[in-house]
Amino acid sequence: MIKLIASDLDGTMLPDGTQELDPGYYTLIREMHEAGIHFAVASGRQYTAQLKLMGPVRDIVSFIAENGAFCLQNGIPFVEKHFDRELAERIILATRRFPDCGLAAGCNGFTYVEDRGQHLTDIIDEVLNTPLVVLDDMTKYEEAPFKVALWCPEDNAGHAAALRELFHKECRSVLKIITSGDHWIDFMYGGVNKGDALRVLMNRMGVSREETAAFGDQYNDVEMLKLAGTSFVVSTCAPGMEKYADHVTDNVLESMRQLLDENRRSAG
Repeated sequence: MIKLIASDLDGTMLPDGTQELDPGYYTLIREMHEAGIHFAVASGRQYTAQLKLMGPVRDIVSFIAENGAFCLQNGIPFVEKHFDRELAERIILATRRFPDCGLAAGCNGFTYVEDRGQHLTDIIDEVLNTPLVVLDDMTKYEEAPFKVALWCPEDNAGHAAALRELFHKECRSVLKIITSGDHWIDFMYGGVNKGDALRVLMNRMGVSREETAAFGDQYNDVEMLKLAGTSFVVSTCAPGMEKYADHVTDNVLESMRQLLDENRRSAG
């Protein structure tokens, strides 16, 4: 029986371009809670943005935020991993070769944005839905971020490839550079990923792989999908993601409800 479901947001529970959840998710999460299935939202988004999205069920779900760098259960952090300052500063400087791209760095309760034009700040503000602190020079930040991310108007895959080449030594050890959706590039430090964060949550709850299901669509979901005993990607997932999942779904809400129904049938 499934006891824990973890799901990505953008492109998975949230169709691309939307910023509000289908209200059916709130009803389903409450039903799952009553049936003994715990729900965890697992996203590259900041914790504050996740809180707003989960709204009426925020008190009964766990949060894997910043791709697993900042995670909470019952309001208590169980993972907190900050970015190395020297490496963060090098990344910030390197991304300035892409002046049409917006730079963000997520912290606890707010996001730093480097001032690269008001239109880029407005885009990041709309997408992230979290308080912003705009800096002329992000290398002067005060609070160490959990994650650094670059918003690209187009060709985020090409930009990501160029940045991996630039940081090829670090990518072999302490840094991971991946695309997230059609516009974002996420920089993750020190082995941070959703899968490791989910494993910590599973251990805290005493839940096995076989009792865990996961949903995703992008390459920042790979470790989480591989860890879960039952895994789904959406049919609109990034090319190649199908190989990391047991199932492909056109309707995440319906697939989650089917897991709940299967639990109820098993329980008799």
